[in-house]
Amino acid sequence: MIKKRIVVLTTLMCMGVSLISCSGKKDDNKKSEITETTTKATENTVQEPDNNPLDIKGYEYYETKNSVNGKDITMVGKIVAGATINEKILHNIFVHKCNDEEVVVEYAIGDDLDLYETHIVNMDATNYEMQNDLKIGEDMSTYTSRVLDGIICNKDSEGSRKIIKYDDKLQEIYQIEMKADDALATGIMSSDGNKMFCAKNGWLMCYDLLKKEESIIEHNYNMYVKYVDSVMTDELGNEHILLTVLMGDLKTYTCILNSSTKEMEYLASSENGYPTVQNDIVVLNVYDEESGTGNSIVTTKNGNTFSYVPKDSMNNENVRVLDNGDICYDSFREGKINIAIYDIDTGDLKGKTSFEVPLKEVTEEGDLDYAFLTQNPVYMNENKVLLSVGDNMQNTLFYVWDLDKADEPSGYDVVSYETSENVIADYNDEVAVSELRKGECSEEFKPLLEVANNLEEKYGVDILIDGEGGRILDVYGLFSLKDYDKVKTSLEYLEEELGRYPDGFFEQFVYDTYKGIDIHICSDIMLLDKEADNLEDAGGLHNSDTEGNIVVAIDCSIDPAEIKVTFHHEMAHAIDKKIEYHMENFEEKWNELNPGDVYMYSYEDYSDKAYDLGLDKYIYDYLYMEDRGDESYFLDNYSLAYPTEDRARIFENLMNKNSWYPDYSEIPLVKDKVNFYANTIREIFDTTGWENVEWERYLID
Repeated sequence: MIKKRIVVLTTLMCMGVSLISCSGKKDDNKKSEITETTTKATENTVQEPDNNPLDIKGYEYYETKNSVNGKDITMVGKIVAGATINEKILHNIFVHKCNDEEVVVEYAIGDDLDLYETHIVNMDATNYEMQNDLKIGEDMSTYTSRVLDGIICNKDSEGSRKIIKYDDKLQEIYQIEMKADDALATGIMSSDGNKMFCAKNGWLMCYDLLKKEESIIEHNYNMYVKYVDSVMTDELGNEHILLTVLMGDLKTYTCILNSSTKEMEYLASSENGYPTVQNDIVVLNVYDEESGTGNSIVTTKNGNTFSYVPKDSMNNENVRVLDNGDICYDSFREGKINIAIYDIDTGDLKGKTSFEVPLKEVTEEGDLDYAFLTQNPVYMNENKVLLSVGDNMQNTLFYVWDLDKADEPSGYDVVSYETSENVIADYNDEVAVSELRKGECSEEFKPLLEVANNLEEKYGVDILIDGEGGRILDVYGLFSLKDYDKVKTSLEYLEEELGRYPDGFFEQFVYDTYKGIDIHICSDIMLLDKEADNLEDAGGLHNSDTEGNIVVAIDCSIDPAEIKVTFHHEMAHAIDKKIEYHMENFEEKWNELNPGDVYMYSYEDYSDKAYDLGLDKYIYDYLYMEDRGDESYFLDNYSLAYPTEDRARIFENLMNKNSWYPDYSEIPLVKDKVNFYANTIREIFDTTGWENVEWERYLID
């Protein structure tokens, strides 16, 4: 039996590095190719497998008695660095499955690291014949992951992502395609690969990949879901979703939410350890600073919880969950590898071993001085495990571990673990962060939504009010204004200011990956990260989101008339971005109009900094004062924060009919900047049909 399994293994490895010779001719009209092979054998005749049936150059097969530690570990084969098939270099090999029924292997070959063929192969383990050879990709944009009884293939292309699920026979189960900027494209799958969970605008979303249906997982907590980290499915089919969330105290926590009960099962800051989910097992690694030791708390699908406490420790320790749920610990130091496997249901030790891997002498800085497991161990049957090991010569070594012969004592104390009743951390619910979740406009605001829609159609912008407007953007939280009358007044002012720009102006902010201007009517623009170099009391904001929307947010909570000034300030930032995209030396030319590069490039304490920058006078001597207008380069302190803030302050006062600054003709150095800016806008934008443009009134013919 041992000999038979080793022959299967060696055949598997041979097939895994040489299947390209059996693949069919490339068809440019097909995204994937399956080549089916059928073996013709004489009835009642057993076909003896070839140890290297596909003629791999650089494959070495070893006899079955090649024990490396005198007891339970047998080295059965090696693929040397630079191995080739049909003169194509083998880049990697991954064993998805290897048991008495079938083997499934993934491999990649090619002469260019950026352009190589990736294949998945299915073999019949009884007669060692290849059943299917599935070509899944031709470059590095294709990658796979293992799910229960199948494989997920991801294919990224410009602007989109395709997900295909295959069973272990390599038959397609489903195929979906989504835009690359869709939140779903970064989602996390359930262990069976049939559901995907993602965070979308603060909501927790579930997508049924078989039914192709999307739904919100509702809950009653005041929290904003930032990321979905992993998912565990228990024996009853309930998903326990590991999340990164923002709570009402504006602190980030790790949370586990039950998708069926909608109840929070765990909430803690990162200081309490960070749980992960592997193959439906929750693993929480906890480190005790006083003792200098760590242990793993493992929760199974049936709810059993065990604590694994190491008796000793080695370098680079890993905790792995195998396909059947068993817990595997491995560590390595130089050429020695230690491995222990524990039964997931009982916590009992199944086997522990250690063995030495031959290494070359390290002679140059940067050379590896250790060997390591290249992937999770794979069960071949109940008692034998396949190990894939990388050495420091870039060889891949294959070992078979016989658990029946593993008799070393455990390196861990495994005890039943009673989960603390206090698994929900205390937190302050001061800020209504749930309002930051982007949703839909309420019935109350529907009349104003119609007004906003008319403005959108007329000017080529998007206007977000009420439930549409809440969101987190970078380090800021945008809270939507809920006062009906103030929103109404804000829209009236906004219409006036939009009408002051040339026809077709806003449509020109659809360029490159940008989709245009989104205007948010806000009650608050709150800085969520107090450590960030940003304004804590921002009245307006310009930024872009991951979907390519250019966001202009305006705080209208105190006085909606702020739109008449702030809107133009933030639009100047949007104009700057478009100019910078098309004009490489924009900032250099701008600084030629200054006494030097005197900007602070920081929002921190901009109002308090007045220092000599090596110029002939202090920087504040260049700020506008009524008695020295002809010597002034900047309107105020804030103009010195960044060049873009300098332009935004100039532009907003240029467009502000009630500005207290005098006509720019009385500040000639600033007027020079205005004219440079106006000419640059002319150069970058399509100005067809532009007449009487307000920011061009100082241009000299």
